[in-house]
Amino acid sequence: MAKDLTNSKVDRLSLLNNEAVINEFEGNFKLPNTLVYEGEAKFTLEFMALFYEVSTKSISRIVEANRDELSVNGYQVHSGDSLKIIKGLASEYEKNMDIAPRARQIGLFNFKALLNIGMLLTDSDQAKRVRSMLLDFALNAINKRLGGHTKYVSQRDVAFIENALEEAGSHMEFTLALAEKIDWKDKEFSDALFVDKIYAAIFLEHDAEYRQLLSLDPEENSKATMYAEVLSLIASLKNGYISAVKKHFKKHGKLLYAQALSIMDDYIEAIGPTMINQYSKARATMASCDSAFRDIDHQNLSAYKQAVTSSEIEKYLGEKGKEVEKLIQRNIEIFERLKLR
Repeated sequence: MAKDLTNSKVDRLSLLNNEAVINEFEGNFKLPNTLVYEGEAKFTLEFMALFYEVSTKSISRIVEANRDELSVNGYQVHSGDSLKIIKGLASEYEKNMDIAPRARQIGLFNFKALLNIGMLLTDSDQAKRVRSMLLDFALNAINKRLGGHTKYVSQRDVAFIENALEEAGSHMEFTLALAEKIDWKDKEFSDALFVDKIYAAIFLEHDAEYRQLLSLDPEENSKATMYAEVLSLIASLKNGYISAVKKHFKKHGKLLYAQALSIMDDYIEAIGPTMINQYSKARATMASCDSAFRDIDHQNLSAYKQAVTSSEIEKYLGEKGKEVEKLIQRNIEIFERLKLR
């Protein structure tokens, strides 16, 4: 799904927060020699204008309108001692570092800030090319890091293992309670509709919608692709529903199918206000991480989408995530038995 970086600060920050991808992209990006200050290549306002084939006024307007965002991503205004040092270094790069001798301050962009400007410029063909190149590069880099299995990126969180096992135990009790406490009469036993109601309550999508977004095959288990926070909530709601069903069964005996569905609806509505924080956290993780790592946007969760943090990037794409993946591979039989792989 093509992202419009010019209109989405969340998508811009999610991309720029991925230091590994940005550093690798910089290594493959051909730029003229320029001064290096505090270990980073630096670019002037004039260079930015030349590079993006726009006026210096256009760059200045972008800076003024987005100063906070650009400052977070490497734009700095230098004066005093740092400016003296920079002027001395700039003399070696006359072509690309035109600094007025009497300038009392100067704004400089590092490579990340250069990309940030390219994400904000709407009237530059060069900026469009940079955005396209960066998005393609980032997607390929993430796919490469995950071995092409972005659908299982959620399993690189160590909490996934514990929560998946917890949910598996809850699901066994859930299906047993449905089988024993409901009068199915001429209906064929199925927990699908009950589970679907839980999914819709937690992440505002039905299972069929979720599966379509992730392009899951019929035999693939949706839960194998879900984040730890979502799995924990699924287990919690199943346990709560089981308690409600058992309470009814103790008083009135077996439930009719329609009664069981009605109890599910009433239970979900009743606990909703108490679960707002947990729902919001799970929805934010799902919306944000799926957009950043799977290139999937959940329209019903757009209000919960945030920029992924560097710690989340490390969790799912870094060395810790790789170690969790190795642990799963060493216990692959268990995961296959639970249909989590």
